[in-house]
Amino acid sequence: MKLRLLINAVDVTANLVEESFSLDCGEGNIIDVAQFELVDTANSLVILDGHEVIIEDFDDALIRHFGGLATEVLSSHDGVGSLWNITCQDWKIILDRSYFSKIYTDQTDALIIGDAFTEAAVTEFDTASLVVSQRTMARLVFKESSLRQMLDVLKSITAAFWDVDAFKKIIYRQEFSDRSSFDISTSPNNTTTFPYYDTTRHLSIGQFNSVDIVRGNRLTEETDVYNGDGTRTTFNLRIDGVVSGRVYHNIIRGPDGADPDIPVVDKNTGTDGTPVWTTQTIGFETSDSGKDVLWNPLTAQVIFTTAPSNFANNSWRINGQYLAPVIWRNDDEAAIASAGRIFRKVLHVPEAESDDQAQDLSIAFLREQGNKDLIQCTINQDGLGIGDAINIDDAIYGVNKLYMVHALSMRILGGETYEYRVSLGNGPLAVEGIGPIIRELSDKAGKLDLNTQDSIVVIRQVSTSIELVVTTVTSEARGPRYIAMAVSPSTYDVVILADSPIGYWRLGETTGTTADDETANDNDGTISAGITLGEEALIGGDQNPCLLFDGASGDVDMGSPAALDDIFSGGGSLEAWINADSDGEVNAGRIMDKGQWVFATVDESGGNLRIQFQHGFASTEGIWHTDRDVTINAAHHVVVTFDRDSVANNPSIYVDNVLYTIGNGKLTETSIPAGAALSDAALNFVVGNRTIDDATFDGHIDEPAVYSSVLTSGQITAHYHAGLDNIIAGRWASRV
Repeated sequence: MKLRLLINAVDVTANLVEESFSLDCGEGNIIDVAQFELVDTANSLVILDGHEVIIEDFDDALIRHFGGLATEVLSSHDGVGSLWNITCQDWKIILDRSYFSKIYTDQTDALIIGDAFTEAAVTEFDTASLVVSQRTMARLVFKESSLRQMLDVLKSITAAFWDVDAFKKIIYRQEFSDRSSFDISTSPNNTTTFPYYDTTRHLSIGQFNSVDIVRGNRLTEETDVYNGDGTRTTFNLRIDGVVSGRVYHNIIRGPDGADPDIPVVDKNTGTDGTPVWTTQTIGFETSDSGKDVLWNPLTAQVIFTTAPSNFANNSWRINGQYLAPVIWRNDDEAAIASAGRIFRKVLHVPEAESDDQAQDLSIAFLREQGNKDLIQCTINQDGLGIGDAINIDDAIYGVNKLYMVHALSMRILGGETYEYRVSLGNGPLAVEGIGPIIRELSDKAGKLDLNTQDSIVVIRQVSTSIELVVTTVTSEARGPRYIAMAVSPSTYDVVILADSPIGYWRLGETTGTTADDETANDNDGTISAGITLGEEALIGGDQNPCLLFDGASGDVDMGSPAALDDIFSGGGSLEAWINADSDGEVNAGRIMDKGQWVFATVDESGGNLRIQFQHGFASTEGIWHTDRDVTINAAHHVVVTFDRDSVANNPSIYVDNVLYTIGNGKLTETSIPAGAALSDAALNFVVGNRTIDDATFDGHIDEPAVYSSVLTSGQITAHYHAGLDNIIAGRWASRV
């Protein structure tokens, strides 16, 4: 590599004194500095402070090592010529001198960055190309703040890496998200790994290895369902939950985005307790009249003109936002194990307005106050940049892990050979992708014990390929219980096959007409015309495609193998992921069908449909359907379990891990079975239609599976989250 040096677009490379050249770079809060000498024997150079300085590759102008301004210029006579000593600072110096004032509410960090530069009238920077949004900020106030201060504030909240590259592009991204083009090793192959030398490692024990972030509050949306006695018209959102022993919330605002900012209240206008929700007109008690309901956010009262009906459950409901506590714990497990004890700091941060912010503050705190692992070394390989994540494999130190480049110094050894002194450090503690999943558990834990340490969520350092996911199962005896599960990418099929389906088709074919059965039963199906192959998967983190049915024709027909006969005799289950565009052909698009039983989408109206299951019996078939609350144009996990051995048995249907049964009022029996159950042994098993091809599903179907057993709620929960997050292991916990 050879450098080209430009000052105010004039090439002065020939004037450069190579041994004088140095370039010291650091991440966003550090100004990059270039220093060099120029010899001008013809006295032709004119260099002023403020001139633009570009250092680029001699053969490729798209590779820049530095861009900035000459901030100190010294010249002296050198015989008949001149000697120039130039000190330059990178473009970040402009950020230090550019100020703005503005308040941002519910805006992304990326939008804030772009708008702040506009407000500061700094338009020559690219604030979009290399900016990756990390968070939506509830509220940020900047008053006569510099652009550098703005970026530092965002970094303190999101723990993101920021910098300005030599082309005036703002870099803002998650740390460790940009890998270096090579790694370094004590056993290099000089192709992907290269040698390094003059190495020092600095390990230091931190003051703390655990931190709690407390005292913050965040707005959280919830729908609470109340009982009524037919005469009571006034309800108190603060007191009723205490009196009834239920979990109610003090709703203080309307749902997210509501205009006006007022809750939504529905009354059950049904006659038998089955919810028939009717939205009420609502106004403020202090200023409105002529409304069905008046609301007072100061006294937490909801006042009805006409009392809600006398239903022990589902009398009326309110949807809006309440203040939930922001409580977060971050443990550095490696540091705790090393110290043999926990050194925990409790930080009271009332300005923390989200779990995102609390999580990032905890990461930033432990980075500052926790254990340090810093390495300095020298390399001769070109191409390393500030913020790059580079792996060090050092047999002497026993290290083989990623470090981030925090600082880089460049010197010319002579000709086209350069030396780089690199400062590397350990990075953030959070595992990528774990935050949103953990926050789901935080919400649930917070609903049980709003002000106790038991509600604190613990982030544990685990392998970067493993995450944590949670869900809730409610027990009448013990209330909400939590399932915490380890997850890993692309393991959905492993989870399904572990529960012994008798037929399981991933429907990931991109060519041909055969749908492969993943089980040992080899119940392969035939894909007919009218079906689009190779569509994007409905399950998360998965590269295995799915099939698109057009609502007019086409099916996947498995024939009638014995393994798929009479699966509901003694109890069986059906499972699939669907994304329906409508309720399908003849308003009853089949998810699966075997003649004597049907699993279908029906009765679409207003963008919602029902999931229906029916089974043939000698005198009267049984038909059951869910409430009409399954949205179209969205992926859903659907399961039905049923034991046909008694006409008194009813199926259970699960949609996205929500149980629909006759008992909880979410499943309706429209035809009561009578007589003996009919066998389906001679009939074909079909996905996406029925055999005579007149009930085609409209939309995507993915991962259908059949079981000759009744799946438990725990298995269904695991399958659902596996489709979202790819679960491989789990455990129960009453608290986290």
